[in-house]
Amino acid sequence: MKKLKDILGKYLKGKKVHIKCNCVLNLDFEGVVIDYKIRSNEIVWSISSNGKIIEIGENHPDLMIEFI
Repeated sequence: MKKLKDILGKYLKGKKVHIKCNCVLNLDFEGVVIDYKIRSNEIVWSISSNGKIIEIGENHPDLMIEFI
């Protein structure tokens, strides 16, 4: 058996996504998920966007992800 967080982390790896969140920092960007790690029981994805790498965790209350 595999842990659910590993399955979700691997599922997004290599996919192009649109990330949006209306939390303290309004996020709205597109990029490719290049890697993930599990930190303090949270999935943290590394997303390449416009030559930069952005790390975003799953614990954003209004986090939305769309495959593009």
